[in-house]
Amino acid sequence: MTFDRSIKQLWLRLGYFIISYYLFLSDVIRGGLGIDAFSDVYLRVQPNGFVNFGPFAYPVADIADNTTNAFSLDRWMYKFDTTTVAMRTYVELLNVSSWPPCMMYREACPDGTIGLATVFRMLDSLVDGVQATSTTTLNGVAPTTVTSRVHFHWLDRLHHWILPQAFERLWFRTNRAMYYNPTALRHHLARGLCASKSTRPYLCLDFWVNFARTRVLRDDKVERLGTVFTDIEKRMRQLVRDYDKDDHEVDMLMIDSTDDYSPDMISSRGLRAFDVVTITRVRQCHNVTNSNSTSETYTVVKRCKTIRIEDYRYEGSMIVSDVIEWFKFTAALRVIGQTYIWCRLAFLFAGCHYARKTQPSYYAATWSQQLYRSWLLLLRIPSQVVIYSSFFPVLCYALAESIDAPMTHVLVAERYHTILGAIKIEPRQYVQITTTQMRNVWLFALVVYALVSLQSRSLHLARYAGVVGACKFAITIVSALSTMAHFRSRMFRNTSLISFSQTAESAASAAIRSQRLYRNWGLPGSIFYGYAIDIKMFLAGFVAISLAAWVIGMALRHLAKWDTRTVIWARTDASYATQFLWPMTANVIAWNGNFVVQDVTRGFELSHQGTVHALTSIKLSSIDDTTRMSKIRNTAFCSAIDLRLLSARHSEGLTTVLLTNLCMMTDPITFYRLRLGLGKRIAFLRSRGTGELHLLPYDALISTGNSELPLHQLEVVLIVRSNQLPWMDLLCCG
Repeated sequence: MTFDRSIKQLWLRLGYFIISYYLFLSDVIRGGLGIDAFSDVYLRVQPNGFVNFGPFAYPVADIADNTTNAFSLDRWMYKFDTTTVAMRTYVELLNVSSWPPCMMYREACPDGTIGLATVFRMLDSLVDGVQATSTTTLNGVAPTTVTSRVHFHWLDRLHHWILPQAFERLWFRTNRAMYYNPTALRHHLARGLCASKSTRPYLCLDFWVNFARTRVLRDDKVERLGTVFTDIEKRMRQLVRDYDKDDHEVDMLMIDSTDDYSPDMISSRGLRAFDVVTITRVRQCHNVTNSNSTSETYTVVKRCKTIRIEDYRYEGSMIVSDVIEWFKFTAALRVIGQTYIWCRLAFLFAGCHYARKTQPSYYAATWSQQLYRSWLLLLRIPSQVVIYSSFFPVLCYALAESIDAPMTHVLVAERYHTILGAIKIEPRQYVQITTTQMRNVWLFALVVYALVSLQSRSLHLARYAGVVGACKFAITIVSALSTMAHFRSRMFRNTSLISFSQTAESAASAAIRSQRLYRNWGLPGSIFYGYAIDIKMFLAGFVAISLAAWVIGMALRHLAKWDTRTVIWARTDASYATQFLWPMTANVIAWNGNFVVQDVTRGFELSHQGTVHALTSIKLSSIDDTTRMSKIRNTAFCSAIDLRLLSARHSEGLTTVLLTNLCMMTDPITFYRLRLGLGKRIAFLRSRGTGELHLLPYDALISTGNSELPLHQLEVVLIVRSNQLPWMDLLCCG
């Protein structure tokens, strides 16, 4: 048995080695311990509430009545933008017919713009529609109010289109449209829009209306706005001073809309968007006298024509999360996991060094030569197998990520926010996003652990056919693909309405309605929705690499005429050390799990000749029987794989068994159980035919799942504890 054979594809393996272990050992250094503060990104406005988008205040359109469609606006502003959800709700609710069908998602739009003349008619008719619902109001100064609820789509990112039927979130909003006729507008501007408790907008009760306090961006213009309602009053007073005289008058439609707060449990992540749309009209009026020829009476009717219309909007969103309060816990998990990982690699290198010490050529080597040969031995062990073979750090990282994941997706999604849905992302920014989001690799690894664990329940089947594990880098590739989850494109955008209804005008009921928990899928759905993106991307990534493997395999087979095939899952030949000396789930990554493999049938056939003899009559030998131990010290050991083959196994197979044990037994927990704790019982067995000695776990001999062992051809020489064996002898066990 030798470790000195040349390593195939040395430079490629060296590249994998450096990249894998760099990422493996620097997870905390690169990604931090967790989310400990938002102060450098978001502004805190509540104990656990932060403004994460905006707030923004901006004009959309200021159109005169003589404008033609030669000038246009981006269709986004009236079809896709979330500020139009409430507007389109009232268009549907009040049967406003002047909005083009394509803007209401009834048909496809011919292009990406809409003419200003069309926008003028759309806005003017919407104000008329709300005005038409007016009834007799108190002293004629109360605004006309229409309150509504809407259920709508919000599809904007790549992950939204992956299994939308199963994972689409249900979005609800409460809207309130308030029409101020010229008299009501002058009255409320004199007293203040929020002065009257019975007729004030919902926004008067919300904390976010103070833009000077809730601004996230360093925008002096936004800071100077003060509160939303004071800015509206300021703009309206200016318009009234300029136009509300002689035969001109000014009226206004204000639509404020707020998403329902729908938290996801564990870290209580919840998003809530808000916006206000003000549509202001300048109208030219004149009196028209109508005569009644029958009664010979005359009536004077005021006719008005809109000569200017302005669309001005305010929007933003907030997030509620207590993930910061979990920071100490998640940080502790990551520190423990990272420390374990460093110890894991140190134990592995030490194991390689002591395994090398058994070779005569190692004795005379210099210190630098010893390190070099130990490093070469470490290089022979697949890095991906080492990374995922230890369940404990994977569990620590997965638990920490399960708490941070919902908020992590929010932070990543913010990086893709663009004006009018345009695609814009810089390479450096994408690297930062990748570093943050690829921590879900530990969640994916935990899923693969569960799959391997289910498969390994049948020990006999697992040993006969091998332990199924994922191919190298399969988990990493799926995680890398998941970084595209929040990729944004105008083609993905859909904010169409699902249902809508008019509701009672009560600020209290609106507030209660917007705070309901578990509305969408109940408590379990609220808990797991925080991980819906990861679940979808795991499934999509698995399908993607499966299809890619199939396409590559077909191309290699039929175009390149290579006798190969591509696989996603591969089997690792399981020695008898598996499960009895180290966990079978440590093979979560297949030892020889390459994507492209030769299309040949590998494996072995088991011989079931003879009778299986129980070992209940065998008495345990004393673990202090050093005399008998010394007699068999220099005997050549054979792997149990040779027993299954019932023939001498070539040196490569024996080396694989030793390397597998070296990798798995240097896990700190496994090492403690075998070397520092009580240890496991190890049986020395001699073949009656050849006289060869075999080391097997004693539990494997008495296990009912190992009927393929030809025990009638073997005799037990000695039974000892694993902590009594030399390191190299223990590595040969199995």
